[in-house]
Amino acid sequence: MDYENVLVSPLFDQDGILKGVIHLINKLNDEPISGIDLKEIASLSSVISEVLNLCDAIKASTKLTNAL
Repeated sequence: MDYENVLVSPLFDQDGILKGVIHLINKLNDEPISGIDLKEIASLSSVISEVLNLCDAIKASTKLTNAL
């Protein structure tokens, strides 16, 4: 696989804690990554981070419920 377009974005939650990283490779139709792409991934990154926080909270709640 040839890497022609690569975009990497950290996933920080509201508290500034790193939750993960998004790594996108090769945009469709061999188009270069644009400024619009950067803005879109930045807005998606914050949403994904909060979803990961919600998953962590659900997991903790499930563990607590199972312990009762």
